[in-house]
Amino acid sequence: MHAMGGDSFILGLFQPDIAVNRSGQILQLQSDDFDAFAKLAKSWAGSRKSRDRSGRSGKDYRIPHSWSCRPFTILHIPTTDGLDKTSVYGFSKDTQGLEEGGGLLPETLWELLGLVEEANPANGPDVDQKVLQRVEKISRHLQ
Repeated sequence: MHAMGGDSFILGLFQPDIAVNRSGQILQLQSDDFDAFAKLAKSWAGSRKSRDRSGRSGKDYRIPHSWSCRPFTILHIPTTDGLDKTSVYGFSKDTQGLEEGGGLLPETLWELLGLVEEANPANGPDVDQKVLQRVEKISRHLQ
């Protein structure tokens, strides 16, 4: 899984249990935590696949805000059929409501992006550009 906010990387997960956050911190996750991330990502990609076959894209979501210029969070999940890509404009853990009567952000996606947000503290350590460049190089073929 590779998540981006706007034009910047925010989290990458690598089997068996490694996460790299937006600061370039390399984290070894507890196996239960990694499995939970992976299960949510696979569940989301699988549910998207079935919706795509039914004629509804379900690819892009917009959360309403009282101000504009909110970042897009773009989720890339490798699947056996290629790359599953979903974008959410203005993601917030505070609401699942979508713009223009669009209902609610699907629970699985809301939970997954909430976990991604938790992995990225607002006032984290200095950015490790070397690590982020290596992650970008590894994941470049996914985009």
